[in-house]
Amino acid sequence: MTTDLELFLNGQLDDSRPLPELIIDHLSGTMMYIDQPDGKRFYRVSDWVYEISGSQNKQRSAPWKDVKRTICSQDDLNLDDILYAIKTDTSGGPQVCEFATEKGLFAITFRISDRSPLVRALKMYLNGNELPLLYLVKDTSKVNSVGLGRIEVDEIHPLVIKHYVEKGWNIEHHKPLQSGKIVDIIATIDSNQVIIVECKPKLNERTLFGAIGQVLCYCAEYGGDCKPVIACLRGTANQYAYQSCDRLGIEILEI
Repeated sequence: MTTDLELFLNGQLDDSRPLPELIIDHLSGTMMYIDQPDGKRFYRVSDWVYEISGSQNKQRSAPWKDVKRTICSQDDLNLDDILYAIKTDTSGGPQVCEFATEKGLFAITFRISDRSPLVRALKMYLNGNELPLLYLVKDTSKVNSVGLGRIEVDEIHPLVIKHYVEKGWNIEHHKPLQSGKIVDIIATIDSNQVIIVECKPKLNERTLFGAIGQVLCYCAEYGGDCKPVIACLRGTANQYAYQSCDRLGIEILEI
């Protein structure tokens, strides 16, 4: 069945461009984006909210300020996980603006008023395509264990396995250790190179410490000179996670 969003885009959903860019282009709007060396693309949030909400406010940043105020008052979305403060050149001089990944924009979209037909259509489309639940709540304990387990096992594990297989590694999935603990993924390329991977849907202060403890304990029990890796969905590891893992010799793999 054709969705309202597909009707709005005149069937262009099969375009190879990211969905936010398709939408802004169809609106004949503008949205700043910045490409990072690691391949991530960040979009300026104020542009996104202004364009899809159909705002006529003379200040483009005003609609985003209103949405952000609502998010903070409801306290159901951790903005620290999805916003990136980046200094950019504007007509008024250099300013620090807030950017987000594509999925970050979608999480914010769910907090925008339904007054805009486009916002309503986009929410319905995202719901129908099972936007990962972890982006919809601040406290992932509010998501049932089946939902989080599905995200991890169905989305992350296959991507991690594919990543290492394409590099020539051999994979053991859900490998039990002598203690009975189950390792998400063990990758080996010869008898001297072993990688122990612990997977998490997102990696921030809430999940970081558990992931570090698990992967280091698994490595200690496995023995030998194995390398600890924590894998998570792309765009969900914050700076603190990277700094902490770097000090501990743990690699973060964003998939």
